[in-house]
Amino acid sequence: TSSSTTLSWASASTRSADRVGVALRRTPGLLETRIDRVVVVAAVVVTTVSPV
Repeated sequence: TSSSTTLSWASASTRSADRVGVALRRTPGLLETRIDRVVVVAAVVVTTVSPV
């Protein structure tokens, strides 16, 4: 029984670790996309304001 409980705990820990890893991998991507959007918006604002 101890081996089965250890296997179940190991599988659960690996699943949680995978979830955390995926979250950490997605977070920088989301930050990058947000920064890109901000840069695009800033560029549009600068181009629209500069002629005036």
